[in-house]
Amino acid sequence: MNPILEKIQKAIEDKVPPKLKMRYNKTVIAGEKMMFGKTHDKMALVSNPEALKDIPETVSRGVAGLMFVLFNGSNKTLPLEVLIFAGVNLAIKALDFAERGKGAVVDKEVIDETFKKLTEQIFDKLGITKEQMAEAIAKGKQEINSSKGSK
Repeated sequence: MNPILEKIQKAIEDKVPPKLKMRYNKTVIAGEKMMFGKTHDKMALVSNPEALKDIPETVSRGVAGLMFVLFNGSNKTLPLEVLIFAGVNLAIKALDFAERGKGAVVDKEVIDETFKKLTEQIFDKLGITKEQMAEAIAKGKQEINSSKGSK
């Protein structure tokens, strides 16, 4: 596996909170089965040679769609953290496939763009606006700064 992808995968798995680890693992396994199982030949990277022209778009769109299917299959109970962490893990697997199986160039720029688009598309599918996300990030930063000041 590409060393950059390997490093990111390890970092993601280290960040999954222990209480979400089981759901994360199950979600990744379900996603892998869908990506590389019986329907593998329907994967855009396999079925559409044009898909290799824009790897970040192809991978992010495919993985975001897959995460939405898994989210709906869970009766919309999968936590956002699990969707994002598992989505990144599955995107890593798709990028690795594109690189090793299809000869695509997967460098830092492609990886960064893929993750940026993936996150945006997952939020879009869940109906979370950029404004809501920015507000949540600002609130989180404020809480972190408040807790630092109280120590």
